[in-house]
Amino acid sequence: MNHNESSYEETVRTMINRENDLIHYRVTWLMTVQGLFFAALGLAWNKPDISSFIALLCFLGILMSVVVLIALAGASRAIRRLIGWWDTNKPSHYQGPDVVGIRPMRTKYFGWIGPWGIIPFLFIIAWTVVFLAY
Repeated sequence: MNHNESSYEETVRTMINRENDLIHYRVTWLMTVQGLFFAALGLAWNKPDISSFIALLCFLGILMSVVVLIALAGASRAIRRLIGWWDTNKPSHYQGPDVVGIRPMRTKYFGWIGPWGIIPFLFIIAWTVVFLAY
């Protein structure tokens, strides 16, 4: 076993951890911005002549959710590709732990974004309901 083979698993783990960090940051940013948007909505809700502002908040809330959803899909794809690379290139003599604790789910509908990808969908639905209700 050469040095490169022995560091494969650590390299893949590090790359997967980096993607997980990015997912964490993106979801945190999404939640923070959405909280600010909903706080602004609460302050503006009963004010006269504010429908354009509420429509703008709805548009920005949906747009922010879509942008984060795309970023989360990219991170999920990167993790799946890293795991696939590991499965293909894992040294035959390797007996250590897997490069991830739990492998990402592969479901028909949410496998491409991971479980965290449901959060942007919920905000899209919420802003659509707000827009239709106002």
